[in-house]
Amino acid sequence: MTRTIEIRFPEDQQEGTEATVTRWLVAEGDSVAAHDPVVEIETDKVVLEIAAPEAGRITAIRIRQDEAASPGDVLCLLDTFDEPGMQAATEAGAAPAADASVKPPERARLSPAVKQRAAELQLDLSGVTGSGRDGRITLQDVEALAAGRQSRVVAPAPPAARQPAVPAAGSEIVPHDRMRKRIADNMVASLMQTAPHVTAIFEADLSAVM
Repeated sequence: MTRTIEIRFPEDQQEGTEATVTRWLVAEGDSVAAHDPVVEIETDKVVLEIAAPEAGRITAIRIRQDEAASPGDVLCLLDTFDEPGMQAATEAGAAPAADASVKPPERARLSPAVKQRAAELQLDLSGVTGSGRDGRITLQDVEALAAGRQSRVVAPAPPAARQPAVPAAGSEIVPHDRMRKRIADNMVASLMQTAPHVTAIFEADLSAVM
């Protein structure tokens, strides 16, 4: 016997004024285990991963990619298995893939989005403890790790050794994602429309210092 669960956008998870479904990690008909991430939702501040509360099968996706989502909206429907035999069969079907993996245990907790982003940034996540549930590594952890590595590698050069920047041949311009565009819009609005502009001028006699 099966029962249907509605996976909703939690009302206490919205970190910004707008939210958009950026990517589905599963398709209709896919089987998922409990706590597996099924969809990514991007707000003005963060990217959230919504997980399946129980093991089952995704039967219907209600909000498609690039569509807006509000707190409490039904994202998809999940059919769960009340009969132990059916649940065991679902878990057994996913067992060979897990056994065939040669990655360390902590890698098994990585979501597809985290794996893809780590591969793009060429980051080694082995030994990294995430800030998510049970030490799960989130996208925010990956971005923070990449930012820390970049700040160490791209150190400011001394004035004598600094050379003028020259565009590299075959360079590619990558557009900002939605989150960074919204951050930029909010910063411009705060600077140009909200915060007052004040110029302060001080005169000082530095002849003794010179």
